[in-house]
Amino acid sequence: MKFSVIIPTMWRSARTLNLLRDLDACKYVDEIILIDNDPSKVIDLSEFKKLKYFTKNKNIFVNPAWNWGVELSKNELISICNDDINFEPDEIFKWVLTNQNGLGTIGMHAMNYHSKNEKIGYQSLVDTKDINFHLKGNGFGTLMFVKKSKWVPIPNQLKIWYGDDWIIRHNGQIYALRTTQKMETEMYTTSSAPELSTVINNDINEWNSLTNKIKKVIKISYIMQSYLGKYPGSRSDSDKKFLRAVQSFIDQEDKNSELIIVSDSCEITHKLYNKHFKKDTRIKYAYIDKDVPNMYEGDIKYYRGMPRQVGRSLVTGEITTYMDSDDFLMKDSTTKLKSVWNNAYDKFDVLTNISWYDNIKAFDFELEYDQLGDPDPISIDGLDGKWYSVKLPKDEKTGEISFVRSPWLTSHKSEISTKWRDTNGENNINISEDVDFSIRLFKENRVAYMEHPVYVRCHYKNRWDI
Repeated sequence: MKFSVIIPTMWRSARTLNLLRDLDACKYVDEIILIDNDPSKVIDLSEFKKLKYFTKNKNIFVNPAWNWGVELSKNELISICNDDINFEPDEIFKWVLTNQNGLGTIGMHAMNYHSKNEKIGYQSLVDTKDINFHLKGNGFGTLMFVKKSKWVPIPNQLKIWYGDDWIIRHNGQIYALRTTQKMETEMYTTSSAPELSTVINNDINEWNSLTNKIKKVIKISYIMQSYLGKYPGSRSDSDKKFLRAVQSFIDQEDKNSELIIVSDSCEITHKLYNKHFKKDTRIKYAYIDKDVPNMYEGDIKYYRGMPRQVGRSLVTGEITTYMDSDDFLMKDSTTKLKSVWNNAYDKFDVLTNISWYDNIKAFDFELEYDQLGDPDPISIDGLDGKWYSVKLPKDEKTGEISFVRSPWLTSHKSEISTKWRDTNGENNINISEDVDFSIRLFKENRVAYMEHPVYVRCHYKNRWDI
């Protein structure tokens, strides 16, 4: 498998011919699709064996040229390349070819144009701040890799700017590639030309018009799977904690949300709902029978994913998230979730939180995180004890974060196709239902993270139970 490389040009950079020579010599490149937006300049291209020359005898601009180049290409793997950069293509193209399965849009890390790295590798751009930084003139779009089968054409009204913004919104998860070489570019060699300012101003207006049409989040749907019976390691006073958890939903500052309680064949949940919450129009309820043992009974563990899937069938919000029956929502939980989703609804499908509140007792143990969000513990209305905000650390070299695969830290667009399912030893899925769902959720959708502690973990098996 090899690459089709698409290069629009107006022949304004002294780097273009050297770039073509390097790509022509690269064994991973099958064809170079050169789209000439200024055919008035006569350039001798006879030395290039892989080059295919195309022009419409006028300047069609860069974004339409990308669309045309993808249409003309014969390979699944596409590289979109600026004409004013120089780099050694073998290292980069080989890495992408080896690692392209499972990756979405790959662009250049901003640091590639400033320094070398010890080894080649990628940073997953999941924080919206990172995404915006790399797109704002910092090199991401100078060299990008996508798949032809995933290509969504850039709207015709966008001529020069916002092509890379459009690509990352429609071609899966976003990755910034960090290389061992220092790449070179003047950046904006063509687009900075004064005669193009009118076109760019029109692009700005068209982009604002397009993005203003993006659906805004108006409702968050919380799903609570509930089984309040006793089992090894279960929380104490499960009925009181269930009532407390539901009350934390009721007390949300933002009332335009809903809670869906799904009783996993639990009569205690059924009675408490009918007694306390049946008349609340913001709270929905479903009861499902089960014909398998409880999760911690018997030799085979049965992890129940179907109750949450049943809950998803009842949601009316644009965004779905989850909470446990013994935990607690901060009063601004819905407000902060909506804020993050509304600011970047089109950029991702899944949002995972890397920060939450744990009880002060957590630090008697070695847990899966090692950073405090705030060095001082706080009191929380409605809960006993002191609470620390905690967060997962970034790897200092890669910038990667090991997400906690817990549904209470995850929200997603309600329309996604990834489904919950039961897992157990009999169906050869030997992991819990939440880990199983999270693995598939993160693989099948665009993922971003937020760092706002809005959820309180009140119970951790054999460690604390508040």
